[in-house]
Amino acid sequence: MRSRYFGKLIRGRIEIKRFFNNDQFVISITFATPDWGHSHYSDTIRSAQRIDPKDLLISVNGKHFEHEKDWKISSNGYTLGERDQFITIDPLFKYENTNIEFKPEDVKYFNLYNIILTSKKLNLKFKELKSIVFQQTYPNHEIWEIKKENLDLNEHYLTTVNNKINFNIADYYSFDFGEIDNDLLGSSKSYIDGEIIINDLEHKNKTYLANIKIKDNKTRTFNKTPELEYKNWAPFSVYNDIFTRHQSLSKNGFESFSGEQWNNLNNRDKLSREVISNIYTSGQEINKYYWNEPTEFNYSTKQINNSNNFDSRGLFIPYSHMGNLSTHFKYQFDLGGENKPIDFVKLNISHKQKIDKPLLDASYGKIKLEINDDSIEVPNVKYSLDSKEIESFVKLNPLDVRYFERFAKK
Repeated sequence: MRSRYFGKLIRGRIEIKRFFNNDQFVISITFATPDWGHSHYSDTIRSAQRIDPKDLLISVNGKHFEHEKDWKISSNGYTLGERDQFITIDPLFKYENTNIEFKPEDVKYFNLYNIILTSKKLNLKFKELKSIVFQQTYPNHEIWEIKKENLDLNEHYLTTVNNKINFNIADYYSFDFGEIDNDLLGSSKSYIDGEIIINDLEHKNKTYLANIKIKDNKTRTFNKTPELEYKNWAPFSVYNDIFTRHQSLSKNGFESFSGEQWNNLNNRDKLSREVISNIYTSGQEINKYYWNEPTEFNYSTKQINNSNNFDSRGLFIPYSHMGNLSTHFKYQFDLGGENKPIDFVKLNISHKQKIDKPLLDASYGKIKLEINDDSIEVPNVKYSLDSKEIESFVKLNPLDVRYFERFAKK
């Protein structure tokens, strides 16, 4: 014999959506109860088995928040089977996973509820969030509890693989609960995905150094068929507006670059950004980063130096370099959204490029050229050119020996 309170056994999901701007967040509590009293969708409002909000308690960080004053409940209903051509219901709300023997196979109608709490209403920042408790006090005493632990993950050291690194930043957390007290059926996360591509250098000057892509993955909803989704179907009109909203990281970008070959360069923190794609319109943010300072190769010290020649800007492979060319980039993003140094996450990225042969070397170079400041006599000189003309030659892409014909001795 079925208990007359059994219809009020609840199952559902607590979701947390983090917004990096000003360290905000939103909590969604969605739950369903079987309803044996009705067989038709239009009878929802009259159901005697609907949950009374007074029987629900919500506390965040141990503080109780009251119905109507602090939160409101939206409700509707759904049937299994009849509307599958319009929506594909989430497996949790189809009772496909359960830890109890009972499964409501003899009922197709379910009451559905949604509660939204915002960090503004709670007067909390995400970093201050510690716990969420959702409780049904009557007729069954069920408790769903989530505890949050803050981890110190503010600095990372990464090495590029095939010129790139990937990173993920969690911005969505989901916890599924069954009918048993604190019955956690599963949990999941969704991320903002980041990809950084570091460009290899050439012997020719290059200003375009790196490319960053940030993709905001859309949060799943009750309806698993997004192309048929009822955007304004209660109780998810508010939910859909908030949880499917695109967002970007608050403040992010390259702070500087460094490396043994770049020690003589000034202004290594002056990287400029070009916005290619906006995350709010396309769901993907793409930025290109440039370093536009003028540079030159010092043939005596074999180092790259700053220059006054704005026709030659950016980085290039030192002509005498052989082996690994290491460049280190510092990339950072603001998790707190308030421009506080304590909230910045730093990625120290190491990029290595193998140079098999130097371009200019008397013994091993692709061009076996020896430069001497002293006056020497060379019999039968065929070509005569100065260092600036040599510089123009080594920056040819591809190299063309016909370049020397302009300097043939007559």
